[in-house]
Amino acid sequence: MNTSQVLSNQPLVKAHPVTGSIVTYFENSKGETFGKIRVDQRAPVINNGFMSFANRSAFITLNEKDAFE
Repeated sequence: MNTSQVLSNQPLVKAHPVTGSIVTYFENSKGETFGKIRVDQRAPVINNGFMSFANRSAFITLNEKDAFE
C-alpha cells in the first residue's frame, strides 16, 4: 500500500460479502422495495496527540426508483 492510499480518506463502495452485489435489495413491512449500498471509510483520528485510523461503515438506502436505475 502506498502513502497516498494510507492517507486518503475517500469512501469506498463495498460489495456484499456473501452475494458480491453492490446493491442489496429488500422489502419493508409495506411491501415497498429498497436497495442498500455499503460505504466504508478509513479516517484519521487524533487522540491525545497521537494519530491513528478509524474504520467507518455506512449504509445508503435507495428508494425503488433510484435503486433500479
